[in-house]
Amino acid sequence: MTASNPPIKVLLVGAGALGSVYAWRLDVSNKAQVTLVCRSNYEAVKSNGFSINSQIFGYEVYRPHKVVRTVDEAVAGGEVYDFVIVCIKALPNRGDTSSIIAPAVQSPHTIVMLIQNGIGIEDPYAARYPNNPIVSTISYIDASQPTNGTIRHGVLTLLEM
Repeated sequence: MTASNPPIKVLLVGAGALGSVYAWRLDVSNKAQVTLVCRSNYEAVKSNGFSINSQIFGYEVYRPHKVVRTVDEAVAGGEVYDFVIVCIKALPNRGDTSSIIAPAVQSPHTIVMLIQNGIGIEDPYAARYPNNPIVSTISYIDASQPTNGTIRHGVLTLLEM
């Protein structure tokens, strides 16, 4: 990355098995700088990164550019993100989760990308961020996190938009 070609700044919220694999692949492209919001796996990832064993891409210890506990922490230094990728589970009992990313969404600069399960998940995001592009995806990936910071990834990695 050169000064004339700065990295794409990405905030990924939900660094479980699915989110960590996508963050890893974005980071290794050398075109993106990824900040991860981790919850239950924060301590393990902050200390040791992710140990990823992938049947497609091999084994690697992935150390994200930055690991934070909350979206507020991710923007505390005035950081502006080009993309906010949401990889949290979209469950009926959770209701509208679009407010979680609010501190990081700059209108109309930030593209909001949803890598979640469910139908109609983009509606609350489109209502809350009417001036931002919303990219809704369907992910087919066989990944698991048997212990915090340890990722097993099979051969399936498909992202449809």
